[in-house]
Amino acid sequence: MKNNMPEKGAFQKLNKKRQKAVEMVFEHRFTNVEIGNEIGVDEKTIWRWKKDPDFIRGLHDYSLNKLNSALPLAIQQSKGGGEMV
Repeated sequence: MKNNMPEKGAFQKLNKKRQKAVEMVFEHRFTNVEIGNEIGVDEKTIWRWKKDPDFIRGLHDYSLNKLNSALPLAIQQSKGGGEMV
């Protein structure tokens, strides 16, 4: 029997360090060394995480959520008189 609780997304299933790493990877402006230093792990760990299917799913989930939340704002701005001349 299934319960009616919403399933946790792939990003939410990651621990806090991996979630922070996903956020930084998503930004595309940090090296593995910088990410590792920020969250307290070795750069090789970041490299391994980036190859881990759960991490990849978490990054995909995070990316979709970020893009989906930005879409309504972009649509609103395009309708709000932001015409280019």
